[in-house]
Amino acid sequence: MSIVDSPPQDRLSMRPGVDFAPAAPGQFLVRHRERPILRVSGVSDQLRTRLCEIGPIPTDLLIDQELRAEFDRLTAPVRRCVVHGAYDGEVLIAVAESLRTDLERIPPVPVPDGALIRHSKFAYSHRADDEVRCESPAAGARVIALDDRVRELIAASARAIRVEELLDRVPSLPKEAARQVLALLYGTGFLEVAADPFDPASFPSDTDPVLRQWDFHDLLFHSRSRYGRTTEPFGGIFPYVDEIDPEPAVRARHDGPVVDLPRPDFEEVLQHDPSVLLAMETRHSCRTFGAQPLDLQQLGEFLFRTCRIRDVYGPLPGMPYEGSKRPYPTGGAAYELEVYLTVQRVAGLESASYHYEPDAHRLRKLATSAADRAELIEAASVSAGGDVDPDVLLTITSRFQRLQWKYRSMAYAVSLKHAGVLYQTFYLVASAMKIGACGLGSGNAQTSVRAFGLDYLRESSIGEFLIGSAPEGSRSLHDLPEVDLRDQEYPGQDWSVRSAQRRS
Repeated sequence: MSIVDSPPQDRLSMRPGVDFAPAAPGQFLVRHRERPILRVSGVSDQLRTRLCEIGPIPTDLLIDQELRAEFDRLTAPVRRCVVHGAYDGEVLIAVAESLRTDLERIPPVPVPDGALIRHSKFAYSHRADDEVRCESPAAGARVIALDDRVRELIAASARAIRVEELLDRVPSLPKEAARQVLALLYGTGFLEVAADPFDPASFPSDTDPVLRQWDFHDLLFHSRSRYGRTTEPFGGIFPYVDEIDPEPAVRARHDGPVVDLPRPDFEEVLQHDPSVLLAMETRHSCRTFGAQPLDLQQLGEFLFRTCRIRDVYGPLPGMPYEGSKRPYPTGGAAYELEVYLTVQRVAGLESASYHYEPDAHRLRKLATSAADRAELIEAASVSAGGDVDPDVLLTITSRFQRLQWKYRSMAYAVSLKHAGVLYQTFYLVASAMKIGACGLGSGNAQTSVRAFGLDYLRESSIGEFLIGSAPEGSRSLHDLPEVDLRDQEYPGQDWSVRSAQRRS
């Protein structure tokens, strides 16, 4: 919303901790907590004087049309310093800030008299920079509560309540000031108003089909892990350089005996592997496995082709940490993922839990109890649809600080992307090797922490994958000399092909 479009009753102020200070002629400074962060040049003396008068008091900002037009030509970061506020007399008690890149200010929206209001299901409060921030990812906005009475008002509006009753709950806050606060909270999506003031089931989050299907944590994660609705530091900015040492490229060893794995001969692999096209077209999720187990040679080849370390390098200029090279891609060569195996049956390998050491291509046996192994397998079976008995459960964990040391706001989202890339790598190699594979949609992170001796905040599971021998009688496209892609028995059969068959 342009300052030109601001209604005359809008009460504007500076963001908390931000002010404008005069500099050389035609210039002013944008300061945060009295520290200069931006110098703005090419402004008229009249505008500079007017802007430097703005503080945490009510103001109509710019009456003169020419000054308003000049203000709107300033860079967006400067315009965003001016926000809508709520006041008790001349005292600023709350401000509304836009978190969206396409909207500089979120205007207040008055709450109608007699309305039934409550917190949106997406509303949450948290502390940051010694402020209480009340946010909603649905609107991409926040209200900063600067007064204890405002915080009391917010707490009292958590459950459905009529406006007049709410105002009476906080008698220390004048009703006009309280209504200003409610207008900010409603405008930023923190509060919602029932369509029917006599029907508590008529709130938008209960009736709108889109809002109903969003879970709070999913929408918050979506809004905070992508640029566009967050003002938090974002991306690969290395926030902890010279403060915290980065995690090494290779994880510290667990205790326990090791099992060296066979390495495949790639010349032989090239002789019998299918094309990428056939591997992708025959890729499917397999929830039943053959009577004969995988053997150690197959397991070694699978792990070698999917997640071994090819090389470790760094630090380098612009990359102040160790990186590695592996068969699948990741952001910044971080490779924070680890693979743990819960082995039920592999010919030549004891049934136990193991950590795969990708630099040495070997397994290290862990002291996981039989009960924890059974719990991991049971959770995997349930996730796969029930009654699934794999040869091996692969648990993918993330060493979170490998990414958090470099990335802000998006580290966990990046790790989930990496897990998806590894899933596809697992699938394609399993398809090429003609072994059964199934990626899972969920797992028990707490059980994996206990089973593998991990610290939940340092490393815990974010993905699970099943592998085993192919079931008897199963066929792959690349088993046959001639292939009819219209054959509905093949797992690579497309809906579009089946649809064309039905029409013919």
